Amino acid sequence: MVHGVKLFRFEGFSMFPFLRPADRLVVKTGTNLPLAVGTVVLFNNDGRSGPGGVVVHRIVRATPEGRFITKGDNMKKPDQRLLSTGDIAGVVVMVLRRRRLKPLTGALARGMARVIAALSRHNLTPALVGTILKKGAWR
Repeated sequence: MVHGVKLFRFEGFSMFPFLRPADRLVVKTGTNLPLAVGTVVLFNNDGRSGPGGVVVHRIVRATPEGRFITKGDNMKKPDQRLLSTGDIAGVVVMVLRRRRLKPLTGALARGMARVIAALSRHNLTPALVGTILKKGAWR
């Protein structure tokens, strides 16, 4: 099945440093999207504040009922809303930053995405990890 592809401009710091303001995201849309823990998805935020009424966050957990818990990598708490497959408008497959295209679909990228999701589930946000590393608390 052929999927649509859209270009989306990312704003905000909820996914920093993985995504940065003004990054261009190549988003695969349609049905039968590859949804798994670690996948960065685009969904409607039901009228809450945010640019264009859309949120770009990472799937950090899947429930036994087939729903998804999402969270911004740089956020302290997961999103309150559980998503179903129908709530997800697209999957981020590439990031364009400074004229460089970074694919997110290879085996290495998917593995790193799962690691980031696991850290995020335990509130190890980039800011906290940086603080731990600077203080040498990891030794």
